[in-house]
Amino acid sequence: MAQTIFSSILSSSYFLHRSHTPNLSLRTSSLTYPFSSPIHRTTTSIAAAANIAVRPNVVPPIESVTQLIESLINGVDLSESEAESCLHLMLNEANESLISAFLVLLRAKGETVEEIAGLAKAMMKHATKVEGLVDVVDIVGTGGDGANTVNISTGASILAAACGVKVAKQGSRSSSSACGSADVLEALGVIIDLGPQGVKKCVSEVGIGFMMSPKYHPAMKIVRPVRKQLKVRTVFNILGPMLNPAQARFAVVGVYKEDLVSSITDKLIDLPSVAACTHVQDVRRHRASKF
Repeated sequence: MAQTIFSSILSSSYFLHRSHTPNLSLRTSSLTYPFSSPIHRTTTSIAAAANIAVRPNVVPPIESVTQLIESLINGVDLSESEAESCLHLMLNEANESLISAFLVLLRAKGETVEEIAGLAKAMMKHATKVEGLVDVVDIVGTGGDGANTVNISTGASILAAACGVKVAKQGSRSSSSACGSADVLEALGVIIDLGPQGVKKCVSEVGIGFMMSPKYHPAMKIVRPVRKQLKVRTVFNILGPMLNPAQARFAVVGVYKEDLVSSITDKLIDLPSVAACTHVQDVRRHRASKF
């Protein structure tokens, strides 16, 4: 039965454009949890779980990109509202040089809970939503693990759909690894730039739809060239899995550091959940590590 459904997914004229199969090397760290809480609570939980310190708000009001960069150079943390404002500045005023400076300085300083929550809130305000999808699942990863392999979330999404799960997957092209979800799906012949109605039609007819992050999040589109050139992990790796345009209540999320699996699970245990941690074994250089 699963094979039949899988075949129907890969033969759908709407979901597919052309077809050939790439060689894939798969690796992931993952945990399972629902997105049933407000964005602030979710982003705060994930950021806190990643050992991101909560620091005092000592930043004057941010009124320009130059002021933002100067604050980060001095190691000053942004409040949630200031982080939200800085995304608006990047969308309206920043060029690639300033965006690059922002991403590098923020990572060097260390992203705080408030900064991640503010950026996530701003991105969802600007996002194009996919409305009307109920009880769908997102299978997605942060990327940025430096392993230079293909994340397994794409294959897992197709397999889940073949087994009857409704999947609303978000993703993008690779920024810091060999291949991203969009690269894999495009190689398989999938149309990766569908709008909301197209995604809903795919989920309804074949059980899976793909949302190209830069199409639904203007900030993702603006920062993508910079992230591609930097080839290092940035705050957008952490933000990505939190920003499903279909606002999926459930998700399987891959993270870039294995020691985040247990710590994130500990924080997410407070959220209403019918799911549990997915235990993972990482096979690398003929050795298996379980976490």
